Amino acid sequence: MPVEFPHPGSGTIRLSSLRRIECYDLQFQLPTASDKDPLVPTFVGTAKLEFQLTRQIPPYESKQQYLNNNEIIKLTFLSQKLDQFENITLIRYGEDEEEINFNVDVELRPPWEIDFLVREGKGGGENKKLLTGRYILNIGRFEGIITYNKGLFYRDAGGLPLLASNFFFEFSPSLFPQLGGPLQKTTTKISLIHPHGTTALSSMHPLGPTESLNEHWQIFLFF
Repeated sequence: MPVEFPHPGSGTIRLSSLRRIECYDLQFQLPTASDKDPLVPTFVGTAKLEFQLTRQIPPYESKQQYLNNNEIIKLTFLSQKLDQFENITLIRYGEDEEEINFNVDVELRPPWEIDFLVREGKGGGENKKLLTGRYILNIGRFEGIITYNKGLFYRDAGGLPLLASNFFFEFSPSLFPQLGGPLQKTTTKISLIHPHGTTALSSMHPLGPTESLNEHWQIFLFF
């Protein structure tokens, strides 16, 4: 059930009803095995989340005076111990695939949720409204934690480091932000950036051979 409530110091926050994720396009960069690697014990990710907004929620008329000429819509995703979110944009595809961009802020709500706060323009017609249709949420960078038991986890494989991931629903929010609710078939693409001298394996279908990015890193794509 959608939730609506006023947000102090701004316009209105509305929890929009997201009914269908079309695609998760994810990229993860793993640390090296060296103790001197500044990434240990974290990984770095980027995400492009494509979804259909199938319903609009009418605004809650707050009695507070608006401090700006915007309303704010809250898009809530599952997220566990992910932070350092940067360079976030939301694109709505209008008629003739016209791209309409929205400003997005982030509000972490541990332990299980993250809110993406999208600013609508008031008085700007339909162009700056979150109407029903196709959207892409681009997350330019975020960080997660490597653990010993779930999500992206570490094992000692006979003296060699092994990093593995678990995409079961109860663990995957520690890897990337995602929608909750009933499970559904969703397209997922994964790009894995890992050091030279390491091997990437997956039960997913590989999209070609591993490609070298520079003298330190290589990338492998799965679909």
